[in-house]
Amino acid sequence: MDAVEIRISSDAPYFSQENQLFSHTYTLDFEWIERGQFWVMHLYDEVEQAIALGIKLMVDWPLFVLRRGESVTEFFLLAKTPNAQLNLATLHSNFILVAHALV
Repeated sequence: MDAVEIRISSDAPYFSQENQLFSHTYTLDFEWIERGQFWVMHLYDEVEQAIALGIKLMVDWPLFVLRRGESVTEFFLLAKTPNAQLNLATLHSNFILVAHALV
């Protein structure tokens, strides 16, 4: 199983980053939801068509399974340090997004 680590590029409460994953380009938007005190991720393809919106970020749990043709990619958010707490100030510094190619 191939895996790609995706560094979180900003500590802003809303930001976008472009990433190349398994021969495809994706735009990832990260948004802090103040009222609920959690992060969501929006995923777009190379022509900025929405693939998935409002994916709630949870640590050590499958966030989303992306199927494109015969390829399947699963996204996880992992802590860089033990017992890291996910909040507005820690996404950039204490967590990493990982994409696993399943097929």
